[in-house]
Amino acid sequence: MKRKHNGFTIVELAIVITVIGILASIGMLSYSALRDRARDTTITTEMIDISQQLVTYSLANNNKYPASLAEIGVTAPDDMTLTYTRTTDYKGYYLIATSGQQSFSLNHNDSAPYKCADTCPPMN
Repeated sequence: MKRKHNGFTIVELAIVITVIGILASIGMLSYSALRDRARDTTITTEMIDISQQLVTYSLANNNKYPASLAEIGVTAPDDMTLTYTRTTDYKGYYLIATSGQQSFSLNHNDSAPYKCADTCPPMN
């Protein structure tokens, strides 16, 4: 006598749900890493743009940097905080950009922004 199947067994459903769960978690991890890389790229690009504006200002003003970023028309994007300090001799600067939990630092001697591990070094 043949038995007729009208649906799925509990075991088959459990296997399908487990596979879907595993695929969803892999997708979420990939998305999170991609989002973090995009944020980091946005921060570094913004800092490089600001650095170029600071150098241009310095070259036009006897190698002295501005007192504030507002002096060169720079404002931070909504999701980013910028901290700028120029050195006491006006010939150098320190710039820190923070977005979410991630911070990057750049000064007049750096060729590119670098990611701060826990907190950025103090600006002297």
